[in-house]
Amino acid sequence: MDALKNKEVILIVVAIIILVVGYFVYALYPRETAQTPTVQSPAEQNQAAAENVGSSVNDQPLENAPDLNPVNKANPFTSVKTNPFE
Repeated sequence: MDALKNKEVILIVVAIIILVVGYFVYALYPRETAQTPTVQSPAEQNQAAAENVGSSVNDQPLENAPDLNPVNKANPFTSVKTNPFE
């Protein structure tokens, strides 16, 4: 009988410890707060879209194009006038 009573006491103590630890983890753990989105009227949405489109349009898209040809940069035979393999 005494061993059964000790098991019950240990079980109750462990359960209380788990509940206390669970409470502190839940209370102290930072939770994300849901941010409510701002609702705009259709006229405000159109105005914002028109402002964004006007600033991103470029008349000459290839004006600032990078030089992607590696031959112009890394060709070791730029000073050779004749074919060295003939």
